[in-house]
This record gives sequence, structure tokens and C-alpha cells, in this order.
Amino acid sequence: MKVLVVLALAVFTGCNANILYADAPKPQIELLTEAFHDYVAKAKETADDTFQMIEKSQFGKHVNDLLGYGYRAASDFASAVFHQLAPTGIIHYVDIEIGRVAVQIHQRVEQLKQELAPYAESLDTEALRATLEQKSEELKQSVKDLQVHRQLIQRANQVQEMAAPYVEDLKVKLEPYAEDLQARLTSLYEACAKST
Repeated sequence: MKVLVVLALAVFTGCNANILYADAPKPQIELLTEAFHDYVAKAKETADDTFQMIEKSQFGKHVNDLLGYGYRAASDFASAVFHQLAPTGIIHYVDIEIGRVAVQIHQRVEQLKQELAPYAESLDTEALRATLEQKSEELKQSVKDLQVHRQLIQRANQVQEMAAPYVEDLKVKLEPYAEDLQARLTSLYEACAKST
């Protein structure tokens, strides 16, 4: 009896399942939509892979450091300005402008990443690293030589300053002896000159 009631209820309510249309072909627009979504997913995956490659490269890390420094500086400046201004409509306006500028900076960063991707791929990082290390060592050696030279000049000046009072004292003490020696040598020279 229960089975009969269930069957009767199923017949009266209706069933939308149709075995003949289970594998019906999809409309053309649905196929185009799926192809578009597949293309977008592959393009996004390629862009993400390129972005990760650039981000992991030495050049990408340098660019990220520079951008991070700029962002921190802008954030610190905005924070300082925010705390200096009285809570008025100006703060709201500045906050909106900062948000707008942040969006523009983010868009520009993304544009730069896309523009720099070909250069990053063609860049010989090992040769560049070796050249930079060599030039860095040469620069360090030049700086060391310059520092040694400056230290020598500074020490010579210190010795001169420290010895100046002693030199003056010695000069005063030896001046009478020098005058006496000069007088004796002059008389000796004159005596030799008369005898010849």
C-alpha cells in the first residue's frame, strides 16, 4: 500500500528527468563561454608563473626591495601626516587620495613587472653577479686605500700639532748655539779665505 502511494505521488508531481536528452549537445554560446574561461585560466597561470620567476630572480628581489622601501616611506609619511592633522574632513580627503595613489602605484608596479619580464628572462644573472662582485671588491679596495691615506694625513697632522710646542721650545733653546756656530764657521771661513 505504501509503495502504491509513493508511485501515485511520483506520477502526480511529475519528473523532469528525460533519458533521451541526457547527452544532448551543448549550445554554441556555452561552448564559447567554456573556451573563454579555459583561455583566461591558462593566461592567468602563465602570468603567475612569469611573475614568480621574476620575483625569485635577483633583479626581481631588488625591484621588490625598492618598491617596499617606497611603500614604507609613503606609509610612514601618510601616518605622520594623519597624526599631525586635526580630525577634520581633511583627514578623510587625504585618506581617499592616499588610497587612490596606492591603487595607481600598484597598477604601475604591475605594468613595470610586465614590461620587465622579457629583460629578466634574457638577463645572464651569473655574469652580471660576477661583474658586480668584481667591481664591488675593486670599489671596497679603493675605499680602503682612501681611508688609509686619510688616516695617514690625519695622524701626520696630529703628530705635527703635538710636536709644535716641543719644536718651538727646542728652537728657542738651540737658537743661541746656532748663532754661535754660525759666527765660528764664518770666522773660520774668513781665516781660510785670507790664508789662501
